[in-house]
This record gives sequence, C-alpha cells and structure tokens, in this order.
Amino acid sequence: MTLKLKVLSGLKWSAAGKLLGQLISWISTIVVIRMLEPSDYGLMSLSIIFTSLCYVLSQMGLGSSIVQSKKFGDLLLQQVFSLVILSNSIIFILLWSNAVGVSEFFDSPDLASIMRVQAFQFLFSMFGVVSYAKLLRAMNYRAIAITDFFSFLLNTLVTLYLAWHGFGVWALVYGGMSGVVSRTVLLNIYSPYINRPTFNFNGFKSAANFGLMTSLDQVLWYVYSNLDRFIIGKFLGPSSLGIYSIALQLASLPLEKVGQIINQIAFPAYSEIQGDHQRVAQYTLRIGNLISMLSFPLFFGISVTAPVFVPLLVGDKWLEAIIPLQLLALLGPLKIINATTQPAISGVGFPSVNVKNLLIACLIMSVSFLIGIRWGILGICYSWLIGFSIWFFIMLKIGAPYLGLSSSRILSPLLSPVIVSVFMYAFVYMIYDYIINFQINLIHQLLILVLSGLTFQVIVYRIFLKERLLNAYGLVRINK
Repeated sequence: MTLKLKVLSGLKWSAAGKLLGQLISWISTIVVIRMLEPSDYGLMSLSIIFTSLCYVLSQMGLGSSIVQSKKFGDLLLQQVFSLVILSNSIIFILLWSNAVGVSEFFDSPDLASIMRVQAFQFLFSMFGVVSYAKLLRAMNYRAIAITDFFSFLLNTLVTLYLAWHGFGVWALVYGGMSGVVSRTVLLNIYSPYINRPTFNFNGFKSAANFGLMTSLDQVLWYVYSNLDRFIIGKFLGPSSLGIYSIALQLASLPLEKVGQIINQIAFPAYSEIQGDHQRVAQYTLRIGNLISMLSFPLFFGISVTAPVFVPLLVGDKWLEAIIPLQLLALLGPLKIINATTQPAISGVGFPSVNVKNLLIACLIMSVSFLIGIRWGILGICYSWLIGFSIWFFIMLKIGAPYLGLSSSRILSPLLSPVIVSVFMYAFVYMIYDYIINFQINLIHQLLILVLSGLTFQVIVYRIFLKERLLNAYGLVRINK
C-alpha cells in the first residue's frame, strides 16, 4: 500500500471514529453541562492541570521513539516497557503524596481526594503505551479508531449516568477513569504486550535522545496549554475557571478531534518520507490548503452563532461563557494549522525545533496571561488572541525551512479562506442582528444562521475558489 493510501485509510478510520465520537460527545457534554455547576468544572480543570503534566512525564516520549526509530525490534519494546513501568509507578506515588499540598495552594479542599483517585489511572495506562505505539507504527488506524471510540463511549456513559444521579464533579472523575481502563484493555486485545522488565539498555541511546526531546516538547506543550487555567484558578477561583473551561471546551471540541486525527496520521506518515524533501513540502502545502478551507468557516461559524447556541444548548447559567467562546473560537484555525506543522517537523527528525518553538510560546503566553488577568476572563481571552498570533508567525518562521518551505509559502493558502470567512461572519451577524427583532425561537434562529453561513461559503468557494476545492478533493481522493 502506498503512503497516500495508508494516510487516506487512516484518515477514513480516524475520521469515522472521531465523527461518531464527536456526535456522542456534543450530546453528552451538553446534557452534563446542564446538570453540573461551574465550580464542578473548575475543580476538574484544576485537577487536570496536574494529572496531564504527570501523564506527559510518565510517557517520557518513549512511545513516539518506537514509531520513529529505524531500529525497531523486541529489545527496544522491552526497554521502553521497562522505563514506562518505572516512570508511571513514580508518578503515582508523587501525585498521591502531594495532593493535599496542591489543594491547599488553590484553597480547594475537595481537590486532594480527586487527585488521589485520578492517580490510579497511571497504574493502568502504563500497560497500553507499547501496544499503542506498535499499532501506530504499523498504521493500524482501524484498531486505534475502534479502541478510542469504545473507550470514549464508556467514559461518556459513565459520566452521564453519574451526573444524572447527582455525583457532581465525581461524575467527571470516574468517567475519565473508566475511559483510561477500557482503552488499556482494548489496546492489549488488538496488540498485546506484556514482558518482564530489563536493565539491558544497549543500543537505546538514539531512541532515548528522541524520546527525551519529544518528552521535553510535550512538557513545554503542557505548560503552554495550562498556564491560563493555572492563573485563573489561582487568582479568580474555581467558579470563574469553570466558566472559562466550558468556553474553552466548546471552542476546542472540533480542534481536539481534528488534532488527534492529524497527530495519529501525520507523524508516522512524515516519518516514512523524512528523507524526501520535495514530498514533505508538497504534503505540507496540500494539507495546509485542505485544513484552511475547512477550519476557518467552521470556527468563525462557531464564534458568530455563540449567542444563540450557548443558551439553547447548555442553558442560561452559562451565558457568561458566550463572549469568551466567541473570542477563543477565532484562534481555532491557527491552532489546527499549528497541529499539522508540529508532527511534521518531529516526523522528519527535528523534534528539537518544536522544543525551541514551545519555549518561545511559553515565554510569550506567560507574559500575556499575567498582563491579561487584570481584566479577568476576557483579559485572558484577549491575551490568547494577541499572544498566540505573535507566536504563530514566529513558529512558522523558525519551523518552515525544516519542511523545505518558507513561512510565506505556508501562509499563502490561508489568505483566501480568511477573507471569505470574515465576510461570511459579517453576513451571518447582520442576519442575526435582523432576526432578533422578531419572535423566533432559538432553534429556528440557529438553523437560519447556520444555513445562511453554509450557503454563503459554498457559493463563494464555487465561484472564486473552485481550483482550490479541486486540489483539496485531490488530496483525499483514493486512487487504487
């Protein structure tokens, strides 16, 4: 099977699983949000700040080293498995013993018990690292998609059941735990791997170096991704963090799913062609064209329709999340484009470039957030818009040459979708400003706005960007 067919097969399975999961996610998330309070989501967000860091540290980039390594074999798998067992055991002890101190820092007594329960996930997830890496290296996206879907489904059902029965924040905790356990079990059904630990690390240097750089990249990504929640949790409290987290979650749901698909497929695909600079550049540009034509209308549409779908879907108690959601959604397209370049750069063998970029991101965003917190949640949202935009252009300037391109060459496909989406935003907003003067219920308002935006986008793309559409279609069309 050619690389294109492997990628498209992976895209088909991953997209199918994520799409079905996305539909379930939207429905369950809406129901759960209606039943829980902002403080529940705030507590969960505080806990995730630390458990997500522990997750990154427990992996140490070792799974990625299996995918990227040119010296794949039984010894490498055994070495990685041994280190993952050791790191996860240490993480469990550290998370359990420091839970009380963390809860005192944030002045949230309930946080300690939540973190201690979540610590147990590391004793389960460590048995799935090698299994997942083997599936990813083999590009067995069918098994990965099925595993992710059913583990996500169990997570959703458990969360929904417990929230319905009044468990509050514990519905989120136990739901997440059920997803971790079921995913580990399913990974070992598709690709079982259990072996005795080894202390023989001969020939492991190359994999260790790659894993170290990947791990450092992931730690920096964690810092960059959680600075905002850390600062809000410390200075504004769990309830404000809950409002912000829901806005961020609604703005990021499409991004999370698309980002997961891209990372699953792009990294092993770019690893396979890492010596062919012309193909790397070609794939980067064509993927950029496809992503930009889909993402800008989607996220700009989320932003402009937020005043209607937030009260309609999650209720009036979350109205404070509307403006933060509108602002954060505007960054979605740039975040997806960033999600395509990061695995590409790592896949062609330069993870240190991503580390450098993320160091810059952490510096820029930390300064932006510390300034923005003076104006509350909206200040943090504007910090995202300004700080991320500055970093995005710096990141492209540094990373583009490693993909055989210039930053301007990568940015050029973005201009037309941006312009079209801006005009679509203005067009839909004018319709919204007109229809709110009439007694039209929220469901009909949302339908009118969505159909107006889709119609505008399709007409403009067909008239002015037909060639771009054909190029995008050519990328995903399977030639047997």
